[in-house]
This record gives sequence, C-alpha cells and structure tokens, in this order.
Amino acid sequence: ILKADKKRDTLFFLVRYQKGKQAVKVEISLRGDEDHYELKNLLGISVLTMVKEDIFAHKLVAVTERVATANRDLFDINYFLVKMWDVNKEIIKKRTGKNLKQYLKELIEFIDKKVATKNILDGLGEVLTEKQKDCTKAILKRDLLFNLKNRLEILK
Repeated sequence: ILKADKKRDTLFFLVRYQKGKQAVKVEISLRGDEDHYELKNLLGISVLTMVKEDIFAHKLVAVTERVATANRDLFDINYFLVKMWDVNKEIIKKRTGKNLKQYLKELIEFIDKKVATKNILDGLGEVLTEKQKDCTKAILKRDLLFNLKNRLEILK
C-alpha cells in the first residue's frame, strides 16, 4: 500500500503489487448512495462493480463538485459520451438538484470557462502514451464540449 487516505466521502488506497509496476487506485465510497452494482469477472475473480450508468452520473457531477478539477474526469466523461453510455438521471437530480438537461448546460459552461487546455494533461500523464498525450492536449476540451452539446441536443 503506497497511500491510504480518507477524502471527504471516500476511502482512497494507492496500491502496487510489485516495485516498478503500475499502481492501482482503489476508491470506496462512504456516501451511502443507492448505487447499483453488478458482478464482473476480473481475471477469474468475481468483483462487485458499479454499473456504467451510475459511474457516468457520478463522474459528471464530480467535475463541478471537486475543489480542483480532476482532468481524469474530463477524459473519462468524453470516453463515456463517445461510447454512448446512459446516465442515471436520478443520481444527477439527487446530487445537484437539477435534471440532466439543466446540469449538462451548467457543466458545459463550467468546462468552457474553467478548464484550461494548457493543464489538461495534469493527472493523465502516467496513463497515456506520448502520441495520446499530444492528441489529448490538442483536442480533449474541444471534443468534450462538442460531445456534451450533442448529448444535450439528443435530450431535447
């Protein structure tokens, strides 16, 4: 265990099974939300994982709730949008008091005004190749805003 911490409503662990290998982040929510889970097989081990719709909803809300923007959330949200993941609208409503359309409008404005392209790789460098870094820095914010606006249009 490289790091263990309690952050607001989350237990956080950074673990590595062997020196020189990639570290893995494990986060356990203490919120007590009524999230939905399913069993997934991971290398022969049954793991209880949150369903995609709930993951997506929590990621969307995390962007505006965090003290500092976590660029990994932006990267993940863009991926979820491209893959056309559904969103658990009830989570959005419960955590923000807004419906999905209202929240997406707020999120688009937030990203447009508060996310700086020059720092968009902060926190992503260790998981991207050099080619991916160049591409991500050049297009992530633009593509994310485009994909969020498209999702908003689909909802209308």
